[in-house]
Amino acid sequence: MPIAWSWSRIETFEQCPRKFELQNIKKPDNFKFETNEATERGKKVHDALEKALLGQAELPEDLKHVAPIIAKIQASFPEVQTEREIAWDKDKKLSSWFDTKVTMFRCALDVLAVDGTKAIIYDWKTGKAREKPDQLRLYAAVVFMMYPEVQTVQTAFIFVEHMVVKDAIYHRDQFQKIWSEFEDRAELIQIANDGGNWPPRKNGLCNWCKATKDQCTYGKR
Repeated sequence: MPIAWSWSRIETFEQCPRKFELQNIKKPDNFKFETNEATERGKKVHDALEKALLGQAELPEDLKHVAPIIAKIQASFPEVQTEREIAWDKDKKLSSWFDTKVTMFRCALDVLAVDGTKAIIYDWKTGKAREKPDQLRLYAAVVFMMYPEVQTVQTAFIFVEHMVVKDAIYHRDQFQKIWSEFEDRAELIQIANDGGNWPPRKNGLCNWCKATKDQCTYGKR
């Protein structure tokens, strides 16, 4: 069965195919998702920013510094979508997020706003500021696919705890190249799945991986 892809799945696969297999296919107990202090903090921040952006609540004191960005979005766009989940089937038609038999692509956008030929995508981040431009490139391509009238997409990671902004602007003439690149990268996941070939790949995150020695050559547990 084909495997649905997303930015996070491409990132995991390119980091280590064996980790991808354990996390998304075999799913042993040690790879089940567990909340921790960081994930709870991230959820709390996302919820607070969403409510503030939609005018449903005031920002808590520890996020007041994000108010200028919230105000700018509200002033620039008449309608803002938050926590927008997008799922497509093989024909790029909207499908159910949880339909594993049909859905072939998923992404979730923290902030999406479209006004005529322009759009923005903002992604709230907690923790350290890290460069992940590929994620924004993919998200911009998604918007170009969904909104044919959009010519320019402004994207940004907002690292709210440090107020670091990593932004980039994409134009429609870049769309096809970006999307083709990601489809090629996603195809490598399908090839691995068809052949049942998920080799371990040693990388800088091995020390933090949940894999045991029995599950992976480079397992630390």
